[in-house]
Amino acid sequence: MNKFLTISLIAVVILVSLTIILSLKKNQDNQIITKAGNDMKLSVKNPYKAPALKGLKAWINSEALNLEDLKGKVVLIDFWTYSCINCIRTLPHVTKWHEKYKDDGLVIIGIHTPEFAFEKNLANVKQAVEEYNINYPVALDNDYETWRSYDNRYWPAHYFIDKNGQVRHTHFGEGSYSESEEIIRYLLSEGRENMDFETEVSKESDLPPVRQGQTPETYLGYSRIQYFANLLEIRHGKTFDYTLASNLKKHYWNLVGPWQVGTENSVSQSDNSQLRLRFAAK
Repeated sequence: MNKFLTISLIAVVILVSLTIILSLKKNQDNQIITKAGNDMKLSVKNPYKAPALKGLKAWINSEALNLEDLKGKVVLIDFWTYSCINCIRTLPHVTKWHEKYKDDGLVIIGIHTPEFAFEKNLANVKQAVEEYNINYPVALDNDYETWRSYDNRYWPAHYFIDKNGQVRHTHFGEGSYSESEEIIRYLLSEGRENMDFETEVSKESDLPPVRQGQTPETYLGYSRIQYFANLLEIRHGKTFDYTLASNLKKHYWNLVGPWQVGTENSVSQSDNSQLRLRFAAK
C-alpha cells in the first residue's frame, strides 16, 4: 500500500470537518480589533516583537531562516499540519498569496507542527508539500518549540509580521481570506508611497464549504476514537477480526475483518479487510 495513503488512513479526515470559525484571543489586549490607515482592521492593538523561530528540525524549499534577517520584509507565519483538513482548505489561498506577492516583499514561512507522531516524518511532510504545491519555505517544528514561543494553540494559525519585525495581526482558523490579503497589501505598502499591485484582491468566498449535519473530522486511532460501531469489540494494539455492523448509523464507521487499532491508527491485517463509513456530505 502507498505509504502516504497508509498514513492518511491513520488519521483520515473524511470528506469534511466541523468548521473552525473562531473569534479567539491571544490575550485581552492583543485581540481587540483596531483600525489602521485606509480603514484597515488589524487585530493586534499593541504590536509586539515577533518571537524567534526555535527548535526547527528541518527546512523544505529553503535554507534555515532567521526573522532578524528578514527585517524589511513582510512575513506571514502559517502554523499548519498536513493531515488537518482545516489547514488543507487554507493552503490554496496561502500558496496564491505567495505567488502574487513574493516579488513585492512577502515571505511566507510554513511552520509544520505535527498533531500526530507520523507527521514528524520529513519524507511525509515533503510529499505533502509537493502534493499541495507549496513553494514557500516550510520548517518542521516537531518539538513544538516555535509553537510554544508564539503561545499558539490552533491549526491553522496566521501571524502577520511587519517590516520592523512586529506582529500586527493574527487570524485563527479558516475564512477571512480577502481580509487577510488586504492586510498583506497594507503591510507591504507601509513606508512606500503610491505602491501599486499588479493584481486585485481575490474575492472568493470566505466561508468554508461545510454545512450543519455533515460528517465531522473522524480519527481512526484509539486515543480519539468516536462514532465507532465496533466499540464493544475493540482491542487496543492487538489484531482482532472485527464483524460487520448490522445497522450503521450516520457518521458511524465500522471495521470488518482483521485490523490492529493503535493509539493513532488503524492498520489492516488482510487484503480483504474493510472500513465502512456512513457519511453525510451535503
